[in-house]
Formats: sequence, structure tokens, C-alpha cells
Amino acid sequence: IEILSWDWALHVGMAPDSVPQEQRHQGGLIYSRGLDINGRIVTPDALKGKTARFWISPVAPDIIFGPEGLPHVGQLHPRDEGGGPDLEATLFLPKDALPGVLTCLASAWKYLHIWTREPPPTTAGITDFAFSRHDT
Repeated sequence: IEILSWDWALHVGMAPDSVPQEQRHQGGLIYSRGLDINGRIVTPDALKGKTARFWISPVAPDIIFGPEGLPHVGQLHPRDEGGGPDLEATLFLPKDALPGVLTCLASAWKYLHIWTREPPPTTAGITDFAFSRHDT
């Protein structure tokens, strides 16, 4: 995916009643930070030219992946509605990697590569992702 734009976004809001008390800040706030990336698919040919939006969430070291935890590093979803990107995804990034990722996005990286369990355009678990300066 060719990266067209990105932002280091912050969302702050009032916590709904369904959010556990220990996940609220200052009694009733929730907030999330993440990378919001917009891009255009360059491969595979069947999806070439379609648009994609990725939300990359930093995760704490206590989040477990694998058989006893999360089965993938993200999830890709096709969108049927008009007016937005053709595909949307959420990716998880170790919190410790965030400073380097932000620096490289600002200076060198131009492509986001993803690998999925199922071929798009179905909802797919993302097994791997990487950034690079080049499309191959």
C-alpha cells in the first residue's frame, strides 16, 4: 500500500457506562492515540488503485499474542459503503516501537506491506506487516 497521508491522532471522550472503571481516566474519560494512515493499494492487481485506511494502535508489553492471546497483529475489513476507503484495518504495534516508527514515517517510509490469512476482499486476520521506502 502506498502511503498517501498519515497522522498521529488523539481521541478524548467521555467513557460510556460499558467501559470498566479501571480503564477510565480521571473518573470518566477515555482516550486513545494511534497512527491513522491513508493509502492506495498497488498490489495485488485485483485490488490495485483501491483506497485503504489503517489505524495502528500501540499496545503495552502485557498484551499477549499467539495461542494464549491475540491470534493476529491486526484485521482487514472490506467496506461496501461509498464515500470512504475501500478497505479499513486495525494493526497492533508494540508501544516501544512507536518513536522509531514515527521518525521513519516522517522521513523515509512510503509503503505499508501486509500479509493476511485470507485473500482480500474478505475480512482477514493480518499475520504480518512491514514498512519500507520501496514498493517491493
